[in-house]
Amino acid sequence: KMLSYFLLMIFLGLFSVFIFIATVSQGAIIYSIKQSIQKKPINITKAWHVGAANFYRLFFVNFFKKIALTLISIIIALSAYAAFIIPSIINNLFFLGIFLSASFAGLVLSFVIVYASNYVIVEKFAIGEAFSAAWELFKNHWIVSFEVGILLLVFNLFLGVFIALGFVLLVLPAILIWFVFILIIGSEIALNSGFVAGLAVFAMYLMLAGAMFTIFTTYIWTYIFMKMHKIGVKSRIVHYLSYKPNKI
Repeated sequence: KMLSYFLLMIFLGLFSVFIFIATVSQGAIIYSIKQSIQKKPINITKAWHVGAANFYRLFFVNFFKKIALTLISIIIALSAYAAFIIPSIINNLFFLGIFLSASFAGLVLSFVIVYASNYVIVEKFAIGEAFSAAWELFKNHWIVSFEVGILLLVFNLFLGVFIALGFVLLVLPAILIWFVFILIIGSEIALNSGFVAGLAVFAMYLMLAGAMFTIFTTYIWTYIFMKMHKIGVKSRIVHYLSYKPNKI
């Protein structure tokens, strides 16, 4: 029992450190991007201090997002379970309606959370004030928000292809070497170490790609946010639909 409690405490400690570093890093990245957009010098130490100073507010903003998305996922899962257990046209239509409504609510929530996080760091708003301002910002720019969301979804697909390519280049050769060792040498230590090394390299590649994409998406949202709440951003779709060519 003592060993189990000890391991549990270590796990909780490491998890808490991970949460702290991830949250502070999020604030530091938003602050650094804001400085870059405003063409001001970026001080990494100050950026970290800004993230640490806003840790609790950012943490509760992200915590609210996790809870809300978890509830949305549970609602979708329960409706899917009902449609699976008692298949009928009505249940299938009910599931489709719940799925579309919950997905839309999840998207809107994600946009509001992004804007609230920026209000916390850029404008130093309190949590309630940040959510209120984020909701108003979304209502005034909901088309632009969905345009950016769809654009980032496309980039997500490219990221998936990039990760799949990395898997082919890094893991598959390790698997081939693993089989070669089995057929020729038969040394378990050598083949296992080669296989583990390939997986370790792919894991580092995966974390690097994820970190770079996170910074990229944060830059996009922070740039859009600063344009929105300062001067406003016009929808490209509305712009093209309302465009009237000059008559000669």
